[in-house]
Amino acid sequence: MPVTTQPSPERPDASPLLARVGRMARVGGWTWELATGEIIWSDETCRLHDLPPGHRPSQREALGYFAPEARLAIQTALDQAIASGDAWDLELPLITATGRRIWVRCQGEADREPTAAGGQTVRLVGSFQDVTPQRRLWAELEGHRQRLRALYESTPALLHSIDTHGHLLAVSDLWLRHFGYMRDEVIGRPLAAFMPADSAAALIVRQLPLLWQDGGCVEQALQLRCADGRLRDVLMSATTEYDAQHQPLRALASLVDVTDDLRRQGELTRERSLRAEIEHHAEELRRLLNERSEMLDVLAHEVRLPLNSASAALQSASTALEGQAAPVLRERLARAEAVISQVLGGVDNTLAAATSLAGAASVATQDTDIDTLIAVCLADLPREARERIRIERQSSTRTAWMDMSLMRLALRNLLGNALKYSATSTPVWLRVLDVEEPPAIVFEVEDQGPGIAEGVRARLFQRGARAGQAREGTHGLGLYIVRRVLELHQGRAELARSDASGSVLRLVVPQGAD
Repeated sequence: MPVTTQPSPERPDASPLLARVGRMARVGGWTWELATGEIIWSDETCRLHDLPPGHRPSQREALGYFAPEARLAIQTALDQAIASGDAWDLELPLITATGRRIWVRCQGEADREPTAAGGQTVRLVGSFQDVTPQRRLWAELEGHRQRLRALYESTPALLHSIDTHGHLLAVSDLWLRHFGYMRDEVIGRPLAAFMPADSAAALIVRQLPLLWQDGGCVEQALQLRCADGRLRDVLMSATTEYDAQHQPLRALASLVDVTDDLRRQGELTRERSLRAEIEHHAEELRRLLNERSEMLDVLAHEVRLPLNSASAALQSASTALEGQAAPVLRERLARAEAVISQVLGGVDNTLAAATSLAGAASVATQDTDIDTLIAVCLADLPREARERIRIERQSSTRTAWMDMSLMRLALRNLLGNALKYSATSTPVWLRVLDVEEPPAIVFEVEDQGPGIAEGVRARLFQRGARAGQAREGTHGLGLYIVRRVLELHQGRAELARSDASGSVLRLVVPQGAD
């Protein structure tokens, strides 16, 4: 049970002025006489403990008001002061007589008297100050600081702060994840340590001085090295914090990673350059193709017309000498006519491969009379060759949709190929057939030659392929052109049969509604 006593002149708050100042500052005093164990509290100290003025506690009671977690600290401070005269200054939690929990600043020092051993503590003197408001404010400020730090570190942005020496003070979680570091790997280290040499030199020599001088920067280009060694291009914007004397304290920076944007921009630049180069080459190619087309036109005019005239003259001479000239002369005329026909066929194939067939995807077709097409093809052949052709019509169709000039070339090549590789005493058959599903007109050319070698059949219609020794002429264009003509008609050229008794080559020309 606390004992109430009357204030005495010896109490620390005996002066009314000092007592008033103590109340205002919420500071109370106390003494502890070690010889008698007497503890004297000032009135303000009593009020801090929610006790009436003049209360004099025992040592056990006085220490008992400290919170359990603080008793070891205060007991240690008292023991050291008694033993060696050390002063103390502690902030400790205290529980008052009414159960209030407050924080007090407890200070004390020792009064010592000289002895033969060097000195002895005879008294402890100290003060209590209620610092609960300050502690509450500090706790609130610390809470705000922790929340701000958490907000800073968890913000979805690449943030870091640096001191005036360029050392990292803090970084956001996204900064760490983006560059692949742990927090303890970067805090306290220079920002320049995470940069290549040239970028680090620019930061130290130019960018940081301007940052402290100008108070910030906008989109400064930097390169930062990731934990795995990769370099990332970033743009740094920062603002500087100053103290009361306008001296720089730190800078808060926000980064934007532009590595992918720069890569895409570089790819776009390269693509534009490549496109311009391709367009230049295409223009050169068009110019060359135009020149080639003009040369082919000249070739067609300067070569074909004289050859056609020569062929017509030879045919007229052969007709005029029919039954009058010697057999040797007629044979020579026939040979000359055959040679000119072969040359004309080669020129036509070469021109066709170089002009209308090269690169085309389709042709414009028209309703063509089939018998007229066959007659024109036969007229292109020498007379002796025409006499070997047998026409077999298994179709009553009179017209078909096709490009007559190209089909004339394809049929002539097919007939010429069959005539060349079969004995001169054997006929060559040209058959015309119908196919209903899907609708198509079919031309078959059958010879009685030795057949086509097994190894050649798969590539028979390819450019340069030959069915036998020297077959397909000098350049192997004949059957290649046949295939291309049929492709332009959305049809196909195929080998229907080939054995020791001869070969059958087939042209299928679709006749769809379109």
